Amino acid sequence: MPAPLQSLRRWAAAAVAACLLGAATGAAAASHALILWIGDYGQADLNLPGLEIDARNAREIARLMGVPPQNVREVANRALTRQRIAAELADLDRRIATGDRVFVYYSGHGHQIAGQYGARCTEGLVVQGPDLYIDGEFQDALTSLGRKASQVVVMNDSCFSGGAATRSLAAAPAPGWVGKFYPASVGVATAIGAGYQCGEAVNKMLRSLEVVEKSSSAAQVLYVAASSDTEVAFATPNGSVATNAWLQCLADPRADINRSGAINGRELQACAQRVIDAAGGGRQTITLQGNANLPLSFVASTSTGAAQQVDPAQALRDLQAGAARDRRVRLDASTTRLRIREDFLDFSVTTDREGYLYVLQVGSDGRTFNLLYPNAFERDNFVRAGTLRLPRMNWRVRAGGPQGMSHLMAIVSPQPRDFLSGAAAGAAFSSVAVSPASTRTLLVEASGASGGSGSYGASAVVAIEETP
Repeated sequence: MPAPLQSLRRWAAAAVAACLLGAATGAAAASHALILWIGDYGQADLNLPGLEIDARNAREIARLMGVPPQNVREVANRALTRQRIAAELADLDRRIATGDRVFVYYSGHGHQIAGQYGARCTEGLVVQGPDLYIDGEFQDALTSLGRKASQVVVMNDSCFSGGAATRSLAAAPAPGWVGKFYPASVGVATAIGAGYQCGEAVNKMLRSLEVVEKSSSAAQVLYVAASSDTEVAFATPNGSVATNAWLQCLADPRADINRSGAINGRELQACAQRVIDAAGGGRQTITLQGNANLPLSFVASTSTGAAQQVDPAQALRDLQAGAARDRRVRLDASTTRLRIREDFLDFSVTTDREGYLYVLQVGSDGRTFNLLYPNAFERDNFVRAGTLRLPRMNWRVRAGGPQGMSHLMAIVSPQPRDFLSGAAAGAAFSSVAVSPASTRTLLVEASGASGGSGSYGASAVVAIEETP
């Protein structure tokens, strides 16, 4: 059976000179990381082991997430005060541009006190003093970041489990393991001290992202917590249990369960949980809030056969998962079933913003990414808000087979993109073979790393069944 590229050429009703998309212009969207950690509280029964290893691992996680070294800021131990965290987050807010991506990491004690601002409990990050950087302050900072960033990811390796969770922890689950909550010896106002007023076993720090997550004009956000609301997170001399698992999984191609070519939050959670459970050190459940399908890191090729392992439809779904929530794009097909060599594709794209429209297709044999729009017949892909009916009469597209499912999606970007970099010149429709490299190009272009904003709108992926 003919390959999709050949079919696409045959589908064309006319031919004109091919036009490859130029490189995107403007400054590239950037990734930034803020790494916060504190193992030295200046008091033996408060100190946590192995957090310098956490810091090293967090820097590697940032690298895997595409953050260049010059965009990583780190504050540790004696320097980590409440005022310094506030200042660093404010500085990060000033430095990022619209569409940039942000990664914030914390490792240290979590803490719970009697509620402020009308809440029964108030939680926060334990810093030097000892002092508390409370969740309300964190929420305000993250909300501000989310107004500019296209993506905000927070990894919090601490616990806030008060009441029964900490009281039931009679002993460390393994030698050298230390719970990342205040011990009873600290006394007043701690999660298990005599003066404790709250007693809820709830990780409410998750609320720090709720305002960002629920706002329709905010960034895509993902919060990754080291333990669930009734559990304790642990530090060890070899690094904290959760951070070790997060790094191991983001670097492991086997974590890419859906074979999209990237590891998303849900896949990170599943892999990290397996790693933690295998360690046998006690119950500690990785918890997510926000967009669990948000792609976090690319999968490294492990063999020459890696290209055959990519599921291109899942790669398109990764693009959709990373799209801005305040840019609405819809693709509607007049029918989702086409007879091979008889029926013609017919669909419309609706966008609430002007921008550059791209219609990506994966052929029914799953071997190529194809760009149906723009193409050799219609090069100007700038569209206004509204609905556009495609294809045009001068470039009708007929189902070419083989039997199976093809997939379509539409993207509207504020600036031009080069999604199929390296496509051969001279074809009516640009096309590249499915591989880890071409999948990476799609995600890199969408993120704005090669130029322009990282914000874009994307439709859901529409499956088209091609039948005899």
